[in-house]
Amino acid sequence: MTNTKQINTNLKPAIVFLSSLVATGIFIFSTLFATSVCTKWYGLLIGVALMLVAIPIHCQGEKSKVYYVLSFLVNSVANGFSLSAFYNDQNEALNVGEMLKACVLPIALLFVVFLLVQFFPEIKKYICISGVVIGCVMLVAFIVLSVKQGGVFFSFGFFAILLSLFSHCVMGVTANNKRDGLRDISFGSFGAFIIISIVVLFVISDGEILEGFDVGGGESSKKSKRNK
Repeated sequence: MTNTKQINTNLKPAIVFLSSLVATGIFIFSTLFATSVCTKWYGLLIGVALMLVAIPIHCQGEKSKVYYVLSFLVNSVANGFSLSAFYNDQNEALNVGEMLKACVLPIALLFVVFLLVQFFPEIKKYICISGVVIGCVMLVAFIVLSVKQGGVFFSFGFFAILLSLFSHCVMGVTANNKRDGLRDISFGSFGAFIIISIVVLFVISDGEILEGFDVGGGESSKKSKRNK
């Protein structure tokens, strides 16, 4: 029994890492496909529709783990459709080579975290937290470079890092025999879609989405209305 538990513990981080590779591959090719067939808002709307389809699929996971896998795959496709709205808005030509190169760094970081979790499972929590922190630093760097230099490498790299951060979080919580690894991966795919879509929506709406939240506070909002 102990050996079985140890095998399961070692297997779950591996499954998370492999699922991240699958998600990244689907992310690249669904983005390429959706950008070529969808206009700006339709890509985002189709992405949302796919995510909504994934919800009842995920809910069937208690009956069969296959549904968790299907939910994860649907959300991975939805990510690409959502991101297509960003590239159609920016009128930026996609290059599969640049997209693949942009994914090397986040995948390499996740692989290092995966290896460290295998060798030092007793401190997996701190390893995964460190991975998230490094990933966040990479996010900031890619944002700055994307603004300064532009190009698919930095823009897609930003979203690839964002996607991988959810794998870091899932790996941190799922390397535990009491949790269902596939369920956590499916949950993580919803989180990734929501965050990616919020960023895309913010960009293509020129930040107008924040107006409904009174970001500047009541006074500033009132002053802007008076000026109008």
